[in-house]
Amino acid sequence: MEYYGSRRIDELGRMVFPGGLRQTLGIAEGCKASLNPVEHLVVFKCMDDEASPYAFTSDFDNLGRIVIPPELMEKQGWTTKDTKIDIYLTGSILLLKPV
Repeated sequence: MEYYGSRRIDELGRMVFPGGLRQTLGIAEGCKASLNPVEHLVVFKCMDDEASPYAFTSDFDNLGRIVIPPELMEKQGWTTKDTKIDIYLTGSILLLKPV
């Protein structure tokens, strides 16, 4: 598992993913992110055009941001001003873990 740094969720519920990580995973604007809450983590995977098996999805914008769905933030107890998220890569899957 490789650590890619920490990010904060901004006031609009967006989180920016590091450029090197986006490049490693081939993430570009419009890439669909599939988000699955598992206990205190969120398992994150980019999907092609296939349907997401998870309840939450979001698309990357041109700045490498995704909007964390409000329902997911509520389920995880995350807030827009106080939650700092560590990003880990394992294979092609990202783990988002609050600090």
